[in-house]
Amino acid sequence: MVLTRWFPVVPLLVVCASGCPETAVEDPDQFATSGEGSTGTPGADVGDSNPTPDTGQAETDGGEESTDDGSQDPVCGNNIIDADEVCDGTDVGKESCETLGFEIGTLGCTANCGGYDLTGCGSFECGNGKQEGDEDCDGTVGAATCASEGFDNGTLFCTPECEYNFEQCGTCGNEIIDPAEDCDIEAPLEASCFSKGFMTGQLQCGKDCLYNTDGCSTCGNDMQEGNEDCDGVDVPGKTCAGEGFDSGTLSCQKNCDYDFTACGTCNNTFIDGDEVCDSADFGAATCVTEGFDTGSLTCDADCNGFTTEGCGVCGNGVIDGTETCDGALLGGATCLSLGLGEGELGCLPTCGFDTSGCAIQCGDGVAEGPEVCDGADLLGETCVTQGFDSGPLTCTADCSALVIDACIGGSGDCCVANGTPGCNQPACEAAICAADAFCCNNSWDGICAGDAAVSPSCNCP
Repeated sequence: MVLTRWFPVVPLLVVCASGCPETAVEDPDQFATSGEGSTGTPGADVGDSNPTPDTGQAETDGGEESTDDGSQDPVCGNNIIDADEVCDGTDVGKESCETLGFEIGTLGCTANCGGYDLTGCGSFECGNGKQEGDEDCDGTVGAATCASEGFDNGTLFCTPECEYNFEQCGTCGNEIIDPAEDCDIEAPLEASCFSKGFMTGQLQCGKDCLYNTDGCSTCGNDMQEGNEDCDGVDVPGKTCAGEGFDSGTLSCQKNCDYDFTACGTCNNTFIDGDEVCDSADFGAATCVTEGFDTGSLTCDADCNGFTTEGCGVCGNGVIDGTETCDGALLGGATCLSLGLGEGELGCLPTCGFDTSGCAIQCGDGVAEGPEVCDGADLLGETCVTQGFDSGPLTCTADCSALVIDACIGGSGDCCVANGTPGCNQPACEAAICAADAFCCNNSWDGICAGDAAVSPSCNCP
């Protein structure tokens, strides 16, 4: 759109000191052609276009003309409006392009100071790509946005008439889904999580009137979404420790719930999580696997390792581990102190007592002295008395313990010799095994059951 203005003729009064000749003043209907953007306002000047007429006045030494009475005539070109001058150089008085009906530009003065030069004045032109005058915009909207114009969202455009186009702007909460909105917080939702490509969840309309899919999810896409705990390898910011465990790696189940099976709790009597051991559970590790001959490992308090202080090396001249003797060292024991009668006690290459020199001998089929059994003499014990349902009970070769390997149907009862490692009362089991690792590493025998019967940690009749 081209903005065009025609301006009224402003008659200019020119006062001459001794009368004006016919050629002294141009037709006041003639204006200077306006500058850029004008539509050709007729005329080039406003006011007098002819030089000041010769009045017969003499010129003074200072270059100024003076009248017979000594007063000075106006001098055109000194940038000061004098006497009957309309303007003078840059001095155009109170006038401007705008006061003369134009929109932009710099008003000038004709060379003879008799009128205004309008060639520097102009009008705005919509479509030139410049926002001017009272235009909202021109081509683009510049820095303006829907938000700066009082809307909540959308894209602001400029019309061919250089006015803002608000058709794509929206106001959230007006119960109308405007072009830039997915929804309106005051209007019913027209979509769901499923229609937006998710499997489950609750779609919501955000405060910006755009869909909020935070409550939507698709389990199995390796992205934790909505009400999922996790999804595949995406377990954001969560650890076993953060969920109340001591060790381990938290993972995710196929249903996108946490999987705690690889997390561990120290001192729960079995190895889990990242534990090396737990209580008496050392996995496959023993003193033997650690390079010793005898003894029992000890688990550290944090379950991250174990010590071998209870392990021993047979033949090093020190009774350690579970050794009863080592070489000539018998620890003060004798045949008599062992209840084997008279005789000479020795030490086997395996660092166990050699009782072959004692009066009472293991292997003679008679359980006597300190022997738990001897051959078939089990002192009345059976698999049933050991806490099993049935099966054959036997004796170890050194007469020191009953063999329950062939017994069937152990109950796990802490109060009887149940024949299995450990028992069914965790607190009781931990207390007894801490004092006698054999009860958990090998078998819960009669000794373990006897200790349980008097332990405050065990519930035995």
